[in-house]
Amino acid sequence: RLDSSCAGSCLVLARAIGEHGIPPWCSWNCRHLVDPATASALAKKRVIDQSILRGRVLLLQETHWAPADAKVWQADLQASYVASSSSPSSGSGEGGGRSVPAGVATCLPPGHVLVAAHDLVPGCGLLVRGRTAKQEYWALNLYLPPGRQATTLAAVKRATASVPDFPGDLPVLGGGDLNCQLDLPRPGEEDLVADLLDWLGGLGLYHMPTLAPTFRRLGHGRRVVRSTTIDALFASACCAAGKEALPRWTATSSDHAALYSSLASPA
Repeated sequence: RLDSSCAGSCLVLARAIGEHGIPPWCSWNCRHLVDPATASALAKKRVIDQSILRGRVLLLQETHWAPADAKVWQADLQASYVASSSSPSSGSGEGGGRSVPAGVATCLPPGHVLVAAHDLVPGCGLLVRGRTAKQEYWALNLYLPPGRQATTLAAVKRATASVPDFPGDLPVLGGGDLNCQLDLPRPGEEDLVADLLDWLGGLGLYHMPTLAPTFRRLGHGRRVVRSTTIDALFASACCAAGKEALPRWTATSSDHAALYSSLASPA
């Protein structure tokens, strides 16, 4: 149930969305995307470019880009703009990616303009303001690393609080690898999930239902030995209404499904 202030914001959003529509979006933990010449990276690039060329705003996690890697991929992808955030390297090199943990990137499709990018938490949180010919929007990209979910979330919350006009009257599209299950929290992550959902709700954002696992651990013979739903999409209430997050597995080395915003099937 929405409170009165959120309901008022939704009316503003509904008018804009009803008139102009919102861009579709996708979130994917690509699990290491560094050397563009490798077969693994080329397979992932095909998935990324296909999503971008279909007009989707794309949120990537675990790119493992150093600043030099980011420049290479920014020039190589079919996006109109690529904003990225890298974690501080534990090594001495500027590129190569092997010593660079985490990393997130947000790719805007052709026809979109990058208005602003806010590096919330290096390698883990990126907030982008984009614009199409008809609509401005925010795109929030999150990666909560295992064992550091709560501290990373706290840092993201502090950083977003200092971003002017966020979210304001603009719709927010978001997603990421949260390393926790929002609908059915596992033992020990109940407080984290409650904190995350409370924060999203305070921004007028709601996560979209995901009806299948988004992560799978493969064992001998590439048999699935464990699967969980630790990736999510979320959006402003009026954007999330009537939509679900649709997982699609890729023919790549990533053990995460790509999550696409999709109209929910009729009951």
